[in-house]
Amino acid sequence: MARCPIRDGLLPGGLPYLAVGTGPPLLMLGGLMPEAGIPRGFAWLSAYSSIRPFGAHATAYWINRRSGLPARISMAELAAEHATAIREAFGGEPVDVIGVSTGGSIGLQLAIDHPELVRRLVVASSAGRLAGEGLRSQRELGEVARSGDRRGAFRLLANDLLAPGPLQRLVGAGLWTVGPLLFPHAGDLHDMVATIDAEDDFDVRARLGEVRAPTLVVGGARDRFYERELFVETAELIPGARLLLYPRRGHTTAVADPRFARDVRAFLRVSADAGAEARTAQASGS
Repeated sequence: MARCPIRDGLLPGGLPYLAVGTGPPLLMLGGLMPEAGIPRGFAWLSAYSSIRPFGAHATAYWINRRSGLPARISMAELAAEHATAIREAFGGEPVDVIGVSTGGSIGLQLAIDHPELVRRLVVASSAGRLAGEGLRSQRELGEVARSGDRRGAFRLLANDLLAPGPLQRLVGAGLWTVGPLLFPHAGDLHDMVATIDAEDDFDVRARLGEVRAPTLVVGGARDRFYERELFVETAELIPGARLLLYPRRGHTTAVADPRFARDVRAFLRVSADAGAEARTAQASGS
């Protein structure tokens, strides 16, 4: 794609973003990061690499959580903050939403509670609930972060995202050592704990039938946070949803796989064409 300036700032209500490209807005709701606010350093590189493939035909925004979250906040309240930002920043027009991991939980809640604001939805490395090992691991991370042990929290992030083995131990030790340098603005992790608590309570299985947006669910068959059955369950409960599972890919490697951007762009394009055909047929019949 042609070189485009990279921008950052705050959406209405204080939601931080990094943006690239031109065209209709596409919002990528990022996963759980140690730092709130506008991404910097390692977080900036991660955010930019995530949205860059979508900047050729859209203004692609990577959205992080805001600072100063209350100690007890629900996923519905987090989604409501995103809904307010979309209404005020984009005139209330529906936008494409890609939710990754924790961002996928917010995206699902947004599509359920505020369906008029979501044009197309991609749920990546996420599902309608956490369960099993993923829920246990995240609760452990929340307790370590709540205790103020930043290094321990960074190590657990690596343990949770990577499969057991030498690489997991190496990255975990590395984050324990240099995590404070990679995420120098992580503060006391209060906002991360609040987000973890909200996701621990998140379960929208009973309401997934209310999702109206064309939806693609993408996951790794070896995801340690979300078992394969959770991806299947989520796709089956959303009317007309498609499911893509990448063999030999995990929680983070599914989204990092080159196929992810290609498949998501194809889904958005096909969904747009189908929507245009439906509107033309409706107009012809009226």
